Amino acid sequence: MSEEDLKILAKDKFAFAISSAKNFQICPTMDLISFQFSGTTIWVYRLQHTKVWNIELPNDDDSDEEIESMCWRPDGKIFAIVTNKGSITLYDSSNGDPIMNSKIDKNVECCNWLKQESLSSSVNGSGNAKMLDLSLFDVNVSESLPKLVSASSDSKKLIVDEHVMKSEESELDFLLVGSEGQLITIIIFGVFTIDDFQLPQLVDQHASILAIESTSDLSSHLVLAEGMSGISLLKLETNFVETFGRYLPVISQTCSKLVGLLVYIKESIDQLIADYKPFTDYTTRILDLLATEIEEKTSEQDVDPIYELRDLLLTGILTEPTKTWLTDYLGDRGIKRWTKLGKQYFEGSRKVIFHRFILSLEHMIVSLTELLGLARWKENETKLGLDEVMISNAIEISGNLLKHCYRVMTHLNEEQKHFESLIDWLNGILMDVTADEKSTEPVHTRNVIHFLNSYIPKINNNVKFSSLFEALNNQFSDMFKKVKNTMREGMCSEKIVTVGEFGASDVQMKLISWSEKKNVGIVWITREDRVEFVKFDTDILTIEKIDIQFKELVGPAKMISSNTVITDDDKSALILLTYKFGVLEQSKLVKVEFNMVGQWNTTVTKEITFDYKVFGFIPKYITSNRGIVCLLDTTRQNYAVVQV
Repeated sequence: MSEEDLKILAKDKFAFAISSAKNFQICPTMDLISFQFSGTTIWVYRLQHTKVWNIELPNDDDSDEEIESMCWRPDGKIFAIVTNKGSITLYDSSNGDPIMNSKIDKNVECCNWLKQESLSSSVNGSGNAKMLDLSLFDVNVSESLPKLVSASSDSKKLIVDEHVMKSEESELDFLLVGSEGQLITIIIFGVFTIDDFQLPQLVDQHASILAIESTSDLSSHLVLAEGMSGISLLKLETNFVETFGRYLPVISQTCSKLVGLLVYIKESIDQLIADYKPFTDYTTRILDLLATEIEEKTSEQDVDPIYELRDLLLTGILTEPTKTWLTDYLGDRGIKRWTKLGKQYFEGSRKVIFHRFILSLEHMIVSLTELLGLARWKENETKLGLDEVMISNAIEISGNLLKHCYRVMTHLNEEQKHFESLIDWLNGILMDVTADEKSTEPVHTRNVIHFLNSYIPKINNNVKFSSLFEALNNQFSDMFKKVKNTMREGMCSEKIVTVGEFGASDVQMKLISWSEKKNVGIVWITREDRVEFVKFDTDILTIEKIDIQFKELVGPAKMISSNTVITDDDKSALILLTYKFGVLEQSKLVKVEFNMVGQWNTTVTKEITFDYKVFGFIPKYITSNRGIVCLLDTTRQNYAVVQV
């Protein structure tokens, strides 16, 4: 092993061993690497062993939910954590904060996040119906609206931060998820979900999906599965990529933004309820104490405390129960607390409505109007699945919500004035009773009566908000469903071919870019005594196989494990072999070059043997990206970052 062959960039050791080598990955663009510390925790480190993020699933002792996969978006700015129970959470790589959570309600088996690197001629417009000039969308009306920056809500990032919604490197990306039941889910931009497309060719095989890869234009996908008949490869066509053409990124991004806005509005309603509850709970508790005091001292039943306060306001006669309530239960401290809770409610609600609700609805109406314009372009009427009536209804409901926001703002201002008049009145009575001083503040009788009559019986504006939001959410659901069904109708699976026998220890796949032949993929199947490399043509799924026998590389040694990765240039593979000579454990890194010209074959071009005394540990697991290789040892406690 020489310094030329193996340049060590960093080497370090965890305080204790991580639980699994699953999701041991290098970020595609940044110097970040992930380790699965436990079934529910992933650590993200810098390559120089600085811990950056600690990603944990919510604690739930009764749940057996665990992290199944971690997927980096191709630009590295977002990553997805996918659990075995179908929960998908997007995280911002810049700060480790969650952005969006969704659920597909199926046990997940694999996932992959891929970008569109090229467009076919049909996507560019040839063969399609007349195309609307998309330069019209360069006039971004949303940019003239105030930004949604006043809340810490995670969903806000989907609306405000452009890099969160779309990769800078591509107009389109798919997060592909394979789940039990031979189902494929496509999540466009990580948000807009086309779920539960079943692969009928795999149903009778009772197959599990092992891997998914896509062609450069995202119109075709190769699905690797293992079932009763062995390891199979089939082709999934997403014809809607060509059918939608240049509209697909526009529609998907707009729909994804609308999904984020819906979540944001729901969070705003929840915040209104959260601000409302402490104030109304305290108001109810204080009035219940007055009712109890009256019942205990007068033997009356089902007393209405509002009637008692109204009688006091109009007659000025302070009864003994009310006096006791005012001095012993409410008092100066109780009035101050009531005032504080009222201020928090009124000011908090106005802030949520003005800075969050109104602005998000304005953004929503603009986005819906863009979709409405596409829906009215008659050449696209049936092709895109955009329903003009549904979109118009959604705009109308959004407008009604916006009107309600302004009405509630006016109502809140009036109610705060009435509440403050009630507090001033009660303060004056308390001063008169406890300090024998007459208040000089005038009593605004009308305001107090208005508050007692209309507010305390809990005429809650949030009920109208919730009902309007439910109507809007249902309208969006129907609208999205029609678009998704149109996309799903443009999906089909075909051409299944067997690439290997059942019983491999590891199976992976990659589509590779090769100058002589671009539409090529490689499946590598790890078995006890060999690695099988299967090259296939992505168009017609013809295959060629080559085996690399471990005994040719390690001689009579007893194999423990092997791990293989394809290098970034797609022209070679790195195979990490762990084995024993007697009681001595060793590992060897082998570089295998692919020859795609003429007959498919491989050549071993480099071998590096790791000696414990020299290297400090025995590598067993390997991951690679951007020419950087990371090695993890047999104890899953030591790792090194190297260049080969």
